[in-house]
Amino acid sequence: MSDKEPLLKKHNKLLDDNDSDNENKSFSEWRQYFNQQKTDAKNKKLNDEINQTTKDIPVGVLQLYRFADRIDILLIILGLCFMLGHVVGVLANVILFGQITGLFATTSFAVDCNNQYQNLESTIINNTVCPLGIDLNPLNYDRLHKLCHYDNKTISSTLSPLTPLFHDNVMHLVYWFFGFSILVFLCCSIEYFCWTVATKRQTSRMSVLLFQSIIQRVITRETEAQLSTYSKAGQIAQEVFSSLRTVLSFNGSKYQQKQYEKELKLNEWYTVRK
Repeated sequence: MSDKEPLLKKHNKLLDDNDSDNENKSFSEWRQYFNQQKTDAKNKKLNDEINQTTKDIPVGVLQLYRFADRIDILLIILGLCFMLGHVVGVLANVILFGQITGLFATTSFAVDCNNQYQNLESTIINNTVCPLGIDLNPLNYDRLHKLCHYDNKTISSTLSPLTPLFHDNVMHLVYWFFGFSILVFLCCSIEYFCWTVATKRQTSRMSVLLFQSIIQRVITRETEAQLSTYSKAGQIAQEVFSSLRTVLSFNGSKYQQKQYEKELKLNEWYTVRK
């Protein structure tokens, strides 16, 4: 029994090493599990904070132009100025159109239309030649004027012609009207150009930033997957090395056991020879 006692101790030591390796492996797995749980909890809390922050913070009017640079701001200011000129031009055109219409209306109703019609009718009757002794007068003119013929050379309208003062006043307003119309057209065109260029510049800049953000998220996700893969590979390597160490220890114990049995046989042979 005393000769075999070291072998039993060696075997017990091998079992203790295996138990210790299993305990270390279990402890490492539990520690990795709890660390993963803590990491997931932190990520979830961070996502909740981001969502809550996004919901609570309203977007102001000035924040809509946070992607604009100095050139964009200058174009926007120019667009606002030309838009103001556009509005002023449209109001001026409306006022001028009203003045022109009012001038025509005032000049037309300044003369008694009924008296002018009566004078025109009397002139036509006096310069009309009718056969069969028909005598035209204002009472039968509407029924018998087709039977007569007119002396066009002597008929003249009694309507007052346009005076030079009225013509000058009307043309002055018409010139201003066309001038403001050209101004409105130019302001509208330049305003559209400024706003279009500023909008396209900001849109292109936002597209670039959005693309960069998406690329960064994809790179972050791939990096996390890569680190997770490295972690799993390290865990597998650790398990492999642990198993290899266990196998090597077991093979070494077998070799020592064989050497011990060989020495015992030699000892028995020496005892027999004695």
